[in-house]
Amino acid sequence: MLINAAGAWADEVAALAGVPAIGLIAKRRTVILFDPPANAPVAEWPFAIDIDETCYVKPDAGRLLASPADETPLPPGDAQPEDYDVALTIDRLERFTTLRVNRVTHKWAGLRTFAADKTLVAGEAPGAAGFFLAGRPGRLRNPDLACDGAHNRFARRRSRHSNRHRGPGCERRSARSRAV
Repeated sequence: MLINAAGAWADEVAALAGVPAIGLIAKRRTVILFDPPANAPVAEWPFAIDIDETCYVKPDAGRLLASPADETPLPPGDAQPEDYDVALTIDRLERFTTLRVNRVTHKWAGLRTFAADKTLVAGEAPGAAGFFLAGRPGRLRNPDLACDGAHNRFARRRSRHSNRHRGPGCERRSARSRAV
């Protein structure tokens, strides 16, 4: 059994195994971290996103994390934040909230892998016995459901391990998942 969880590189890994690509798309997500207003109890603040889902902000380790919720298609590689996307994040955040970004303390980007229809990709590859695809879209409303379903499929095929235990990465999560 081979589980392909290579993210942005999953189609390339499948090709190495002789399995046809399914057309996964890597998309860059830009994130900034900045200091909150003085004495603000940010640990108690909720995740907030604008109505059009073009900007979000949430507490993160005593600071605030924000993103323009960008989905810029890129070939697999080392994603780096673009200055334009960082500026766009700050502009949207300051227009949609009363927050002000005085200084960006950190900025980064990562690749999120999508199927064309943005649905979960999990299960045995068609026509490739023993080759499993394991991936998820960037936003997953209930990660426990996806992990339970995928884990149950994989657990049935394992002989050495008890299927009452969850696989790696499928720990119980709170209702607020960390999807960036």
